[in-house]
Amino acid sequence: MITGVEIIEKTGEKGELIRFRYKGYIFWSNLSAFGRMTEVDLERELNDARKLEKELMEVKERIKNKPITEADLSLFERWQSEWGYDEE
Repeated sequence: MITGVEIIEKTGEKGELIRFRYKGYIFWSNLSAFGRMTEVDLERELNDARKLEKELMEVKERIKNKPITEADLSLFERWQSEWGYDEE
């Protein structure tokens, strides 16, 4: 086993899915792929996760700092109406 990998759980009918933590990030894999992973593979997955996290945080900030427009409000109200969320 690679140093720093903590197995959190095995799931599935035969325990074929594995959830694990590596350097603070949680990943899922099937057991056979997990068994073939090298430290290089884990670092690649970790870099992808960090890149995605950065992108998501940037989007979150853009949304937080963007004022709501009339079009946004209109679309939201239409969505509520179509899905029945505006009814009491």
